[in-house]
Amino acid sequence: MSLPHRPSGFTLIEVMITVFVVAVGLLSVAGLQAFAKKSNFDAIQRTQAAALAQDLIERIRANAAQGAGYVTDASAGWSSSNAPGAPTQSCSTSSTASSPACTPAQVVAFDKYQWTRALFGAAESLNGESAGGLSEPTACITNATAPCGAYTIAIAWRGITPLPPADSSDTANPANNRCGSGNAAYDDIANPGTDTRLRRVIVVRTVIDDHSGRCAGVTP
Repeated sequence: MSLPHRPSGFTLIEVMITVFVVAVGLLSVAGLQAFAKKSNFDAIQRTQAAALAQDLIERIRANAAQGAGYVTDASAGWSSSNAPGAPTQSCSTSSTASSPACTPAQVVAFDKYQWTRALFGAAESLNGESAGGLSEPTACITNATAPCGAYTIAIAWRGITPLPPADSSDTANPANNRCGSGNAAYDDIANPGTDTRLRRVIVVRTVIDDHSGRCAGVTP
């Protein structure tokens, strides 16, 4: 006499536990992907800011005698609201009889225009909109040892995730640089007007000799 057939397979509880485990895993993967994208964006922005700072240093070095013409306010600097306008003379080509060489002052105007276009992404466009540059950038160029050449190039931009407020006693922390301070674009959306926790800053210091002999022994 055969025994009754016993049902086999998964119970409803087992299926529910499996679905729960899979769902938790998928949510974790999605969260990791979002974190990776934010980190990647911040890394790209910081790399681009460093490259822009180095580009400006080379422009100043090539026109060192006119270094004062590149200096801005320590906190407001150049932003989208006060970007340098188009120069009257293009200095991107070699001089000819019909297009004489630019004067050092004209080179300053041309450099500032070209550089800020790269800063704001105006040099790259997609469907008529700027497609490059930094997010809400502010650039501040100062010279604490004028007329010598110890320059500080600070570039601020808007990050994605809020950071803890910077320790005001840490003078080495770039976030304590004033560039972009007070700009509402860097405020935390959850706490408008209360802090600048979305402000990212990169600071590069260098000495550019203007060959006048005035800058011997000057350090950044």
